[in-house]
Amino acid sequence: FFKKSEASSSRKLKMIISGRSGTGKTWYALTAPRPLAILDLEGGSLVYHSNKKFEAFDRLQTRSIVEIEAAIKSLESDTHYQTIVIDPITIYYELLQEAYQEKRILKAKNDDAALAMKDWGDIKKRYKSLLTRLINLDKNIIIIAREKEITQEIAGQQVVVGFKEDCEKSTEYMPDVALRLSLSGTVRKCLVKKDRTITYQAGEVIDLPLFETWTKNISLEKSDNNNETIVPDDSAARGNAQALDNQVNDDNDLSLPKEWSKWILRINAFRSSSEANNWWLKHKEEIKNSCIDSEAYELYQMIVDK
Repeated sequence: FFKKSEASSSRKLKMIISGRSGTGKTWYALTAPRPLAILDLEGGSLVYHSNKKFEAFDRLQTRSIVEIEAAIKSLESDTHYQTIVIDPITIYYELLQEAYQEKRILKAKNDDAALAMKDWGDIKKRYKSLLTRLINLDKNIIIIAREKEITQEIAGQQVVVGFKEDCEKSTEYMPDVALRLSLSGTVRKCLVKKDRTITYQAGEVIDLPLFETWTKNISLEKSDNNNETIVPDDSAARGNAQALDNQVNDDNDLSLPKEWSKWILRINAFRSSSEANNWWLKHKEEIKNSCIDSEAYELYQMIVDK
C-alpha cells in the first residue's frame, strides 16, 4: 500500500463501446493507436481493411472459440501491437453458449435439451477468464459490444426504458471507459457511461472525441501496482482453496520446508513456465535469503513445473 512511486509511466486504456448497428463502433475503435490488431467475429472491419484511405491494421476473422482464445494467449508475449480490438464480445459469449448447448444436446440425445446450471457456470468462467486475459494485456484494449433494449411494462405494454451491453453482465466493470455511441443526424455522439480517466463526467452526452483525448489523460505515476494484473477467477479460486486448506492443516505440521508457506500460494496463479521464470527472476534473491540453497532450488523447480 505504501510503496513510493519511482518514475512516470503511461497506463494503457481499457474501453468498452456499445451502440446500435451503424453508429460507428468499429470505425471509432479503428482510430486507436497503431500498430493495431482486431479480432473480428462478424466481419465488420473488412470494409475498412480494404480501404486504402484507412490506416493499415491487422485482422483475424474467426468464429472459432479455440482460435479466439489462442489469439489472446499469444498476445500475452507480444511487444508489437499497441491496440487490440475485439468486435464484438457479444459473439464470443454467444459462441460459448451455442457450443455448450450442442454438447448438452449430444449428451442427452435430445434436441430440446436445455443448458444446466453447471453449463452456465462453465460458460461464465471461461468468458471471464478470456476477458481478464484481455484486460491484463499491456495494450490499449477496446471491447465492442452489441446493445439490447431494457424494457419495462407500463400500462400493460412493454416500453423501452434504456439500453445495455449485450454480453455477460460483469463485462462493463473491468474497462476504464464505457461509451454508448449514437447518431444525431450525421453527427456521432456518445453517452459517457463511465470514465476513470476523469476526462468527462458519467452521464455526459458529447460529440465523439478523438481517441487520443482518452489516452493523454491516463498517464499515471508508476508504482508496483501499475504492473499488477487481475487474477482470473479460476486462479483466484484455486489460490483461495489452497489458503483454506493450509489454514485447516496449520495444526497438522505441513510437510513443507519451513519458509515455503510465504511463496506457495502465489504459484497457483502461474499460467506458463515463462511467467513462472519471470516471477522467479524478480524474487529469487529474496527467496534464496529466506531458504537454504536446496530448498530454494526445489521451490524453483516447482514454480517452473507449475
